[in-house]
Amino acid sequence: FFNNSVGRWRITEDGSGFAVRELAPLIETTNRNFRIVDVKVGPDGAVYLADWYNPIVGHYQYSFRHPDRDKTHGRIWRLTRKDRALAPRPKLTGLPVDPLLDQLKAPENYTRNQARRLLSESPTTTVLPALRQWISRLEANDPNSEHHLLEALMVFETHETVEEPLLKNLLQTRDYHARAYATRLLGRWHTRLNGALDLLEAQVRDPHPRVRLEAVVALNFIRSHHAMEVALIAVDHPADRFIEYALRQAVQ
Repeated sequence: FFNNSVGRWRITEDGSGFAVRELAPLIETTNRNFRIVDVKVGPDGAVYLADWYNPIVGHYQYSFRHPDRDKTHGRIWRLTRKDRALAPRPKLTGLPVDPLLDQLKAPENYTRNQARRLLSESPTTTVLPALRQWISRLEANDPNSEHHLLEALMVFETHETVEEPLLKNLLQTRDYHARAYATRLLGRWHTRLNGALDLLEAQVRDPHPRVRLEAVVALNFIRSHHAMEVALIAVDHPADRFIEYALRQAVQ
């Protein structure tokens, strides 16, 4: 909102962490009233920009009684691709649990997030039996099956239910993204699991650095000298600046 533009950055994988490269702005203008204060992707896939539309910024540089403060106007911009159709907006409100669970397979992140939110508001006694049935019906040869299982794990998480078989499955799955998330959750659930430290020791030895990073961070939750010893196994494997930083924080 200071420079009257909407910036863009490209995020790429960088070892156990990420790298960011600044790109040309999505929008920039010389109009001093153009003040974007929030950016969201909508259910239709369009990008929505909340424009405060004010000639001055709302910080200490200007008096609260400054006459140029516009308390009346504001705009919402919607950006779409001219050569691409918008995504169909899902109708999730009022859906029973089973159709809501099927929305966890949707390609749009917005749809999956909203489906999980609605499932979190439904009774646990209704959601969890249906969720276990939904998992049992997943096709093993589906190329997205690991992602579907990860979505299911998130639903168990929102209902504060430790689903140990699913967690252990995802700790050893092919997709390192799923292994990394399951490792993070293992740290949160360690007091409610038997052998959590042994499981984390396996994750510290994982071939992918992202999983090893999550294991080091997860071990911070376990207040014991043995947890520290397990975390230091990470030095026996290739370490980048992210893992080294996590290890220093763990020791501290």
